Parts: sequence; C-alpha cells; structure tokens
Amino acid sequence: LEDVIKDIESIEGKYIIFVDDNLWINKQYAQELFRRMNGLGKIWVSQAPITIALDDELLSLAAQSGCRGVYVGIDSVIEESLRSANKKVVDVTKIPKYIRRIQDRGIFVEAGVIFGFDNEDASVFERTLEFYDKTSVDSLNLHILTLK
Repeated sequence: LEDVIKDIESIEGKYIIFVDDNLWINKQYAQELFRRMNGLGKIWVSQAPITIALDDELLSLAAQSGCRGVYVGIDSVIEESLRSANKKVVDVTKIPKYIRRIQDRGIFVEAGVIFGFDNEDASVFERTLEFYDKTSVDSLNLHILTLK
C-alpha cells in the first residue's frame, strides 16, 4: 500500500481512474487505501459491484477520499438472463435503492447493461429502459453479448 500511495501522490493531475475489476473486493485494503487517500486532493472513479451500496462505512470512506464515480456491471435487470449466464443474481427490485445509496454520497453511477442473452427477445430493450427510467442512474453503458 505504501507504493500505491506514493504513486498516487506523484500524479501531477488530480484525476485518477482505477482500472481494476473490483478495487473493493478486499474490504480491509480498500478501507485503508481510501483512508490514506483522504486529503490528497484526488478525484477518482473505478468499477465496483452494486453491492457496495450495502456498506455505509466503505462508501463514506470512498467519497471522503475523492471517489466521484463508479461503473457497476449490473449486466441485466432480467433475472432469468443472469441465471442463464451463471451470474450472481442481485435482487433486481433493490437496484434503484442501491443506486440512490451510492449517489447519496455524491458518487455518480454508470450501469453496465448487456443485451443478447439467449432467453431474450426484442422486448428486452423496452423493459430495460423502463426499469432504468424509474431509477436515478446517471448513465447507462450498453453492450451486445457476442460469443465466438
């Protein structure tokens, strides 16, 4: 962690993108990183699981350290699609609440959405957009599922 903090301190600009699938996976490491970043004057974004919304302490530390945005890979709001891909299924009805909890800390939420699971038809587009129209999500990043 010492080297990471030194690297962050050495960045001349104030903006950082952590390119890490899950900077938040090791809670103790993330807590210490965010504590040590507090006061460095950096503004940062990263990828994160939507379930970070359930950890008030970690979210607060992230916001205090300069986190201003997260990309959350929700993938689909159609639970059958998630199950068909062996994805961990988050209770879709709780996603709007999770998004608001993250945003309440001043953190922008971009949701990653995938279209094209085998069980989906063209109605998935409208169903997904209707779902997100009822949330306060800041941005959608849309992808088409392709297989080799």
